[in-house]
Amino acid sequence: MYSQETEDVFVLLLEISNEDDPADPIRVALDSSNLYSKLTVDGTNTHSAAVTFAGGFFRIELPEEAGDNISSVRMSIDNVDRAIVTAIRNANEPPEVNMWIVLRSTPDVVEAGPYFLVLESATYDATTVTGELAFEDVTNRRFPKHEFTPHFTPSLF
Repeated sequence: MYSQETEDVFVLLLEISNEDDPADPIRVALDSSNLYSKLTVDGTNTHSAAVTFAGGFFRIELPEEAGDNISSVRMSIDNVDRAIVTAIRNANEPPEVNMWIVLRSTPDVVEAGPYFLVLESATYDATTVTGELAFEDVTNRRFPKHEFTPHFTPSLF
């Protein structure tokens, strides 16, 4: 990573999945060629068989690391396939976006991630799809999830 020169390249992988159609996610690699990966995180494969991440261009603008607020991430991807816009239009729930960083030489081993985001809003035209991604807001989650009522904890009553 700190070498002055290297032949290895970091590749950012995106998987955009829709809760309405989880069997057919959109997978893109920030690379000039397709990448096949099982995405192994801590010895566990994310996918049972290698899946294809289509090589292409997209842009990710990461948030600042300042303050206590949860910032959003901007993403833009070339609108080369109508499946992207169709998936956004047909989504009843906000699509989930997962990100991983791998090395091109070892695409199965995840170097950073996974990062779980949600597509909050999207705009598109003939050439580009742009979206606002947000991390899940865990700071405003209710804790504990359930109340101690006779329904959830009958042994207490």
